[in-house]
Amino acid sequence: MSSITRNIFGTINRTINYWYIPLVVGIIFIATGIYTFVSPLESYAALAILFSISFIISGISEITFSLLNKKLLNNWGWFLALGVLTLIVGVLLVINPAISQATLLFYVGFLVLFRIVSFH
Repeated sequence: MSSITRNIFGTINRTINYWYIPLVVGIIFIATGIYTFVSPLESYAALAILFSISFIISGISEITFSLLNKKLLNNWGWFLALGVLTLIVGVLLVINPAISQATLLFYVGFLVLFRIVSFH
């Protein structure tokens, strides 16, 4: 048996040992989906908070990425601008959660639109 074959079978055996992980994740997703249908307002509030935090983390990571790679990237300024914009949107959403729930769709829509335009 070759080294590659043993490596593949070893990977499969290790994967099979943890078969319950996708089952647990699936049960959590099903429970989350049921909770979303039962209480949509609370779910939307939680989603607004989750998006706010993810925008802040994404903005900080994009700013860091652009500054660390400015010698390697030709258009590093666009990455920096997008990171600053994402960070500002995240901070605005965290500052006022009531307004963020009402305007979350617009923030997400305009941010995605800006991303599409900036990379083409």
